[in-house]
Amino acid sequence: MPGGSAVRFPYVGINDFVRLVIEVALSGQIGTYNVFYPDFTSFSMLAAAVKRTVGRPVLTVPLPIGAIYPIYRVVESLLSKFGARLPVNAESLISLRDNQLVANEGTSTILSRSTATLQEIVSSVMQELDREGTGNAHT
Repeated sequence: MPGGSAVRFPYVGINDFVRLVIEVALSGQIGTYNVFYPDFTSFSMLAAAVKRTVGRPVLTVPLPIGAIYPIYRVVESLLSKFGARLPVNAESLISLRDNQLVANEGTSTILSRSTATLQEIVSSVMQELDREGTGNAHT
């Protein structure tokens, strides 16, 4: 878990995201928009929501981003020699760290607090993955 519970990041439910992107596109407004909820989350909160949804233990180990980055780069390099890659690249860790400083910049924040909790959003996504047969959330 990069940064443990100290690293907080923005999130948005997919339905709210799609709705707002369409609204902004149709409005013709120009600017930089923060299309996420004002209440940030952490990896530990996200892992807890997944754990409650699947009903199984989720092991998390918080590590500082600065400690994870060089190890991640080595693994990334080794995997690339075999034509494989990780789902998230190492530079995303640096972005996560740097976004802690600028998360509230932008010309407009257009989302208010979510009407759904983080738990409800995670459960909804995992149920959708189960319906599509692309996830094994409950097996």
